[in-house]
Amino acid sequence: MQKHKILAFLLALIASIALWVYAVTFVNPDDTATISDIRVRITGTSSLTTRGLMLTGGEEQYVDVEISGRRSDLKELNSSNLEAIADVSNIDTAGTFELSWTLNPPATVASGDIRLVTTNSGRIKVKVSERRDRDIPVEIVYAEGEMIDGYLQGSTELSVNTISVSGPSEEVTKIVKAVVQVDLTKTTANYNEQLPFAFHDEEEKEVTLSSYTTVDAESVGVSIQVLPYRDLSLGVKYRSGGGLTKDDVTATVSPSSIRVTGTLEALEKLDKTYYVELDLASVQGIEAATLTRSVELPQGITRLGENNSTIVTAEIAVEVNSNIGIMRISLDKTDLQWKNGAEGMDYFYADPDQVIEIRGNRDKLRQLQNKLNSDEISIIVEIDISKMDQTQICPLSIRLPNGFGVGLYKEYTARIEERPAQEDTEVTP
Repeated sequence: MQKHKILAFLLALIASIALWVYAVTFVNPDDTATISDIRVRITGTSSLTTRGLMLTGGEEQYVDVEISGRRSDLKELNSSNLEAIADVSNIDTAGTFELSWTLNPPATVASGDIRLVTTNSGRIKVKVSERRDRDIPVEIVYAEGEMIDGYLQGSTELSVNTISVSGPSEEVTKIVKAVVQVDLTKTTANYNEQLPFAFHDEEEKEVTLSSYTTVDAESVGVSIQVLPYRDLSLGVKYRSGGGLTKDDVTATVSPSSIRVTGTLEALEKLDKTYYVELDLASVQGIEAATLTRSVELPQGITRLGENNSTIVTAEIAVEVNSNIGIMRISLDKTDLQWKNGAEGMDYFYADPDQVIEIRGNRDKLRQLQNKLNSDEISIIVEIDISKMDQTQICPLSIRLPNGFGVGLYKEYTARIEERPAQEDTEVTP
């Protein structure tokens, strides 16, 4: 009986060993497999970003491996679900580095159940660069050639004045400007376009960016005023006065011409010369002088280059011809006429030697002087006492004789004295 039990135990043990050998040898044996084109995934790039760095090479790398493991596990592995992982989180400076990698199987296979036997590349090479952020100024480059005659460029506006660029320092630092090409040679209306741009270096060569560099815009909006214009000559329109006519002076105006813009209808109505008025009575004395005068442009017309002003300010250089002279007459040589004086009062010049100046043609002045000396004519001074101020200064209204073409070029006032009128006393013979 005891022998039968021992024999049964030995048979069971032999069967178990045979079953284990069968399972190991024939059901799920260890094996090796070769898998090609396994993608290397780079991790730890966020750590580079915090250090002002960025990965600029090595992302697209693949390795071939021979691995061992249970045949059932190996059958589940291929280049789509098996990956190699390389970590760059420990890199803290720019440069080129060689990194080791580890295999990362899918979740259905434990990482400890497979072993790397051989590989075509035990290390991978990556490049790390310093990250640089810059705002690049936008510059317009105009096509060669003139605009259509009668039109010119006005104000220009860009949708953005700078382009933000972020990427490898060695690439971003080359960029000097973002160039937008604009052609206005055939334009007669306001220009509004969304245009591409190209980055240029300091030698005006175009900079081609890699995929590592990003920009915040793909185009730039360009708005340009296109203005119709006319060039006008400036002339002087004379108004006689103060003993002068246009034949008695020589005048030049500065600027000699102006450029104006406006509606086409308003521009077509303009004469080629626009006149600035000069009242010759405002010219003082007979010495050369420069006077500033302003004139308003017609409605719908503005001056270019002067904040689109409708007012033209010009300087007129005036020279008085040598045939013009000045005659001086003291007030006591004039006839006085009083107006609005108080009853019972007489009025006198406080300074009868005060001189008034009369300007005109020298020959005419001599004739006038002769007539005054012979008492054939007189200069009349009218004084309106009602206009006298508290200091007894009163404006003088001076009437010169007609027919001589002479005149006054400034206004005069005089201090007036007043006294009670003296009654006439009869003398009995």
